[in-house]
Formats: sequence, structure tokens, C-alpha cells
Amino acid sequence: KGAAKGPSMQQKKRRAPNVGKAPSAPMAKGVVSTSDKKKKRKAAPAPAPAPALGGRKALKVTTVRGGEVAESVRLWNVFRAKALDASKRQKAVAAALGALKGKLYEASLKHDAARVVQALIKWGDAEQRKIVQAELAPRLAELSRLPYARHVALCLLRHSRGDH
Repeated sequence: KGAAKGPSMQQKKRRAPNVGKAPSAPMAKGVVSTSDKKKKRKAAPAPAPAPALGGRKALKVTTVRGGEVAESVRLWNVFRAKALDASKRQKAVAAALGALKGKLYEASLKHDAARVVQALIKWGDAEQRKIVQAELAPRLAELSRLPYARHVALCLLRHSRGDH
């Protein structure tokens, strides 16, 4: 009917050749590039390999969470075992409570540390429960609305004996 205005569809697909650039092969998906293009930036010299590992570099593990939480999770793995001596459990519970004291509310917000706080309430003696209760009771309504902390609030209500 009418003449098409502008370039045809085939002409649009053609691209101008790269003038002045070296031809590059397309990168395959999932292949790791071995070029040094991204390695140009050096902030500091690399540390010497550890002699104890036979010349291999040691892995440096960094955690986002604080050291207290990581330590309490490690202790929780000890004292949550059913077949554990009562004295060993009490020592581990006391150490975990000491690590989280003053940070129980923040710990209740994290998925792994909330389980530690629940176990402290469950396995702790009356005095240790009082410490946890004194720190968390003023914010109990707030805890009950938060995803991980709601389980801590339920555990606190379940194990409290009308003390507070």
C-alpha cells in the first residue's frame, strides 16, 4: 500500500563493525575468565602463607554477627544435647548467658541466637531465668510481634512461674 519509511528490518539488525577495536570472542556462560583485567587494583601486599599449612593460604573466616553470638551458638550446640551431664550443661548455660548478657533482646531477633535464648530459658536454673526475664519482660509485647523473637516470648511465658 504505502512505501515503508526508514530502514528495513534487515538493515536495523546489521551493526557497524568495530573500528579500531580488537575482535573479541563471545564469553561462554559459566566459564571463569583468567584475564588480569580485574586484578589491576592492589590495596596491600598479600600476606605470606602460613608455614603450618604447608605453604597453602589459611582461610580467614569472617562473620557478620558478633563474636558473642557465635560463641553462644557454639555453646548451645553443647548444652542442647539430651544426654549431657547436668554439671556440664550448667557450665555451658552460664557461659552462654554471660556472653549474651545485656544483648538478649538483639539476640532474640536473630534466627540462630533466638534458639540460644530459648534454650537458656529452658535449661537455665531459676536465677538464670530471672536474669533473662528481667531483660526481656519490658519488651515482651514487641518481642511477640517479631518473627524469631515470638518464639522466645512464648518460651518465656511457658517457663515463667508467675514471678513477674
